[in-house]
Amino acid sequence: MKNMIINPCDIESLHKGAPRHAGKEKFLQGPIPWNWLSAACSNCGKSGAAIRVGLVLWFLSGVHKHQATIKLSSARMRELGLTPSTWRRGLIKLEDAGLVEVDRKPGCLPVVTLLAASDRDGNS
Repeated sequence: MKNMIINPCDIESLHKGAPRHAGKEKFLQGPIPWNWLSAACSNCGKSGAAIRVGLVLWFLSGVHKHQATIKLSSARMRELGLTPSTWRRGLIKLEDAGLVEVDRKPGCLPVVTLLAASDRDGNS
């Protein structure tokens, strides 16, 4: 690091903020509790389905003015590469972890309620 040479063109990029969404581009709205994300990642399995389903749920919550109870969207699931069988498995993993409650009715998309994650590190 002693002899690190920085290109003057790179200095400007060091001062830029994180990328922002443009115009009508979709974005994930927070805050999303870190304990919730940590618990979802710990229970996501090999495919990462639980965390991807969780991201869709938090996206939909933000779209609906931070409502805790939302109806799943198969279109949003497809955007993250989730097939119906994969998002169902991810939803079950989130449910088993105590992160969501799911109301299932035959022939309908599930209605999901986001729950607070139990504090995993002893911090509130």
